[in-house]
Amino acid sequence: MSAALAPSPAAESAETEPARPAEPRLLMTRAEFEAADACPGTRVEWLGVTGETRDGEPLGHVRPRFGFNPDGSYAMANRQHSTLVTNLIALLLGAVDRDVWEVFTQDAEVGCLTGRHRFPDVVLTRLPARYADHPRDREFVLLNPSVCIEVLSEGTEAVDLRDKPGDYLSIPSVTDYLVVAQDEPNVLHHRRAAGGAMNDEPAAWAVERIADLAATVTLTAPAATLPLAEIYKRVFPA
Repeated sequence: MSAALAPSPAAESAETEPARPAEPRLLMTRAEFEAADACPGTRVEWLGVTGETRDGEPLGHVRPRFGFNPDGSYAMANRQHSTLVTNLIALLLGAVDRDVWEVFTQDAEVGCLTGRHRFPDVVLTRLPARYADHPRDREFVLLNPSVCIEVLSEGTEAVDLRDKPGDYLSIPSVTDYLVVAQDEPNVLHHRRAAGGAMNDEPAAWAVERIADLAATVTLTAPAATLPLAEIYKRVFPA
């Protein structure tokens, strides 16, 4: 098991959490953010308004979709990351009713009630997909994802494991959040244990680690089964 791929949540105290290395601080106006989002090579996630302005325009804190390289440049997905994403999309497309569910990959911006906007590597949404209002009538920010999946990479693992569980849990429609390791067969399955659109309980994840290639991951809604051997096909031998 990768040392990083362990249940994240708040059970760890501040004293036991390793310090995160400092990252460059990127600020953009909303228009600059949308322009960057239009190009996969510059795509960034919106982390919230800062209270700062430039030429009278509010500035938001943003972070590259795949994090930073050691030299501060934007990191990009590698072949293994792309293979895992492709495998996951193929599995979901074969497991769900396409008249009921839609699968997105890296193009769907998800609006979290934490105020952050994320781009999961794979998103499963019950149709009809709902979007936030946009001044140019553009389908831009997805509001009703059901399953969010992130494939770990060096530049994103701290955010995927520590920040995004809370971000995705804040969306009442999200039932499952999967974190998929690249360096070994290892999936961290977050399943909503409480809280959601139909009740007033505090939201919480039940977290299970699945690391056997002979095992499967079973989603809540839809009740699709994803074999680890298929998730890691062409990445690790069965």
